[in-house]
Order: sequence, then C-alpha cells, then structure tokens
Amino acid sequence: MGFFDNAVMDVLTLALLGAVLMAALRLAGWAIRVLPVSRAQAELTERLWPAVAAVVVVVYLLVAANVLLGRAPHLAPFAGVAVLALFVALSWWVLRDTVSGVFLRAGRTFREGDFVHIDDVEGHVERLGWRAMIVVTHDGNEAIIPYSRAAQAAVIRTPGEAQASPHVFQIPVADHDRIGAVKDTVRRAALLSHWSSIVREPEVRLEGDDHLEVVVYTLDAERGYEVEAAVRAALNRAKNGPGTSKYPPPGARTEVGHGAPDK
Repeated sequence: MGFFDNAVMDVLTLALLGAVLMAALRLAGWAIRVLPVSRAQAELTERLWPAVAAVVVVVYLLVAANVLLGRAPHLAPFAGVAVLALFVALSWWVLRDTVSGVFLRAGRTFREGDFVHIDDVEGHVERLGWRAMIVVTHDGNEAIIPYSRAAQAAVIRTPGEAQASPHVFQIPVADHDRIGAVKDTVRRAALLSHWSSIVREPEVRLEGDDHLEVVVYTLDAERGYEVEAAVRAALNRAKNGPGTSKYPPPGARTEVGHGAPDK
C-alpha cells in the first residue's frame, strides 16, 4: 500500500473516530442532564461540561494532526501550534472573559450580594459565573455582564454587608414648579422611616413629564412597602395639611403638585 493509500486510510480512520467521539460527547452530555444528582451538583457539572468537552476535542485534533503528519515528523510541531492557534482564535472572547473573571474574583472586586453600578446597569450581583456575572436590576430583570466589560468599565460598588434592598415606586406629578420640594419631602420621609437604610440615600428622578421614580433602600427586602407608605403619607400631609396622617396603601395614586411642603 502506497503513501497515498495510507494517507487516505488515516483520514478515514480519524473521521470515523471523530464521529464516534462526537457521539460519545453528546451521549455524555445527555447523561449529565438526566442523572439523579442534587441540584447544586447538576448545575456545577453542566457548567464544567462544555469546558471539558472543548479540551477533549482539542486533544483529539492534536493527536489527529500527529497521526496525519507521522511520516513528516518535522511538520508535527507546526500542526500542533496551528491547532492551538485555531482554538484560541475561535474561543478568544470566552478566554478573555474567563481570564478577566479569574483576576476580578481573585482580587474580590465583586462578590455575590454586592450592589453595583456598571456603565448603565445598576443592581445586585446575584451570581458570579465563569465568564460573566448576573446582576438583578431594580425592575427584576437579569443583566449578564461579561467580566471583560466589567474590567474595563467604571464601577461603583457597595459591599453586600453595607447595602440594603431597593424598592421602586412611582409618584405622579402635577406641578413641575414644586418638583424640588417634592424630592426633599420624599428623601426626608424615607430616611425617617425605621426600615430605611442610612447607608444609601433614596434616589428620586423625573421619568417622562408626569411622574417621579423613587428608589428607596431598606434594611429588609420585605419592608419596602412600609417605607413607600410612609413617603406617600408625608406627601399627602404636604398636600392636604398636617391633619392627614393615615398611610395610603402602597401603589396608591398619590398625586402631588398643590399645597405647601412639610416644614
């Protein structure tokens, strides 16, 4: 059998082995999903499996290159370098995010539970993954931020032990001339609440032309509505006079724009 015939047999053999390997990887991935293990173990295995499969594929390609170039051993090192370069090129974004995450987590730049402001994303760090962190925003959405982006952005971070849970609500506004007084009333009422955090001040900003968005930070995530009720009661007193002391229910329409602010 000549050189050409041997080369063809090698290619066919490697192609067959590659097909068997891909089938085995798919079968292993399916088995991982159906095995009766704990939820934590299942999540860890599912997160590690893609990396393990990628390493197996790279090792197979290196072996295949050595087999194909076995009759030209001086070319084998170049083939290995080419395979590794191709792997790095195809997974560059993944590698960059992963390496950035290693340094950020090693330096404890981010920890689960921290309140962070990264570019235009603001919320709590729910989980630190291999490539990205998951940040839960004020409206309950999950923002997936790659570590490479976090490493290059200007970050404002409040440690988890020093921050509180945000609670967001809206207040309709009828008189734009009194927005400054309304903001002062909201901040003062929120800070005077027993459940309000003194570490993070309330945030009040005009959204559109007809309402204010208020973000208060509470010591207990379940007490946000109590702080909201205190704020709405203070606004009612400012509008109707000091005799109005009953707390309106959270979510009630508390329209401000008339009357005098609290003294």
